[in-house]
Amino acid sequence: MKLCPYLVKSIMIESIQNWISLVFSDAFWLRILENYRGVGPLAPILMAMLESFVPALPLIVIVTFATGAYGPVLGFFYSYIGSLGGSVLVFLLFRRIIKPYFIHLIPQRANLEKVMKWVSGQTPFMILLFSSFPFTPSSLLNTTFGLSDFNELTYILCIALGKLIMIMLLALFGSSLVNAFQNPYLLGFMIVIFLVMRFVYKRMHKKAGLDDIAKIQKKEDRNLL
Repeated sequence: MKLCPYLVKSIMIESIQNWISLVFSDAFWLRILENYRGVGPLAPILMAMLESFVPALPLIVIVTFATGAYGPVLGFFYSYIGSLGGSVLVFLLFRRIIKPYFIHLIPQRANLEKVMKWVSGQTPFMILLFSSFPFTPSSLLNTTFGLSDFNELTYILCIALGKLIMIMLLALFGSSLVNAFQNPYLLGFMIVIFLVMRFVYKRMHKKAGLDDIAKIQKKEDRNLL
């Protein structure tokens, strides 16, 4: 009977080792990509769209799966359609429904005025720039500008172009990640590009005052829910 705990422990260790070996095998990921591809284009479109509603979802993983399953061209196209569609839906939700019917429920009007003042100082070029960085939370832009009086068509055109650039970069990164064993230099090059973009974004993020706006927007979103 004393051997039982050791036997159980040995079996558990062996199971964990087998699981780790499975996860890091090519066959495992090829099977997942094959099953993902079998669902059709609706899967990558809906997943990219869902990221606009659930910011915690990693868009880079969603785009990587799409490019791995459908190739860089279709993977980019499906991800772009889903990401842009989700952003437009969130923006219009706040602009057409929450702003006219629920804006009075926000108790901290001073915070809202700060957000609107920040929005009024932004140009279409800055919106395009913000939305082209994969590190900018799309929900921050969509909800903030949705509550403002910023021109609808101008905003949608700006994020359409910005997301075109962003999803293209993510698709290239995802494609290089999928083909890392065949072309590791391309993956290294894309990592360097993302590190440089991250550095530039951090500088721009702080200079543009997005940190303060993000904190205020989180409070406002909680008040609306």
